[in-house]
Amino acid sequence: MKHILNASSRPGDLVLDPFCGCGTTIAAAQILARRWIGIDISPFAIELIRRQRLEGAFPHLRVGVDYEIKGLPTTIDGARMMAEQDKDRKAFEIWAVSQVDGIPNDKKGADKGIDGRIPFRPEGKTTRFAVVSVKSGKLKADDVRALISVAKREEASSMGFGVLVALNPPTAGMIADAASAGTVEVHGNRYPLVQILTIEDILKGKKPHLPSIDPTVGYGKKAGLADLQSSLL
Repeated sequence: MKHILNASSRPGDLVLDPFCGCGTTIAAAQILARRWIGIDISPFAIELIRRQRLEGAFPHLRVGVDYEIKGLPTTIDGARMMAEQDKDRKAFEIWAVSQVDGIPNDKKGADKGIDGRIPFRPEGKTTRFAVVSVKSGKLKADDVRALISVAKREEASSMGFGVLVALNPPTAGMIADAASAGTVEVHGNRYPLVQILTIEDILKGKKPHLPSIDPTVGYGKKAGLADLQSSLL
């Protein structure tokens, strides 16, 4: 892409990639001092570009200052609009999982109660994956109990951790159900096995309370930030 952009544009020119995918064109344009616009229908692709291509390789760039992201919710009303306009709620689900540093389950069909997984390393070596369930409509009484069941089923990889991400606030009964799952001690700290986060919580910056969340596992990213920077340059 750098060869193509060097041959077809000059520094300061505007580069448009209307199907930008994982952001290769955007990264090349940024390196070569071109202005750029990237468009993609997938919230997952947009989050991948933000985290891997921009925050990972160009940490000096600031969202809202050096570049803007349009089309993703920044308010609870925007999140509701996204959910309502999303026919099968899949785009909303992918966006919601990415907001808690999770890897979305973007495959179609039965998901066995798992909408995504959040990687973490409680011992610093083996990666575990907390189960994520996203609810964009009215919560049902057994939603939390179903998540507890799935987290236990996946205990070999999840350690029993489950996170319910909800557009609407939970009832007192659901909060009690989550607390009934208990806690686990890791390195002297106790962590709730099942947690409920609303979209409003997440937009205010709240994250799941997990031992050593590992953001390097997600988004197909195998190299460290230094390796990524080197490969781009």
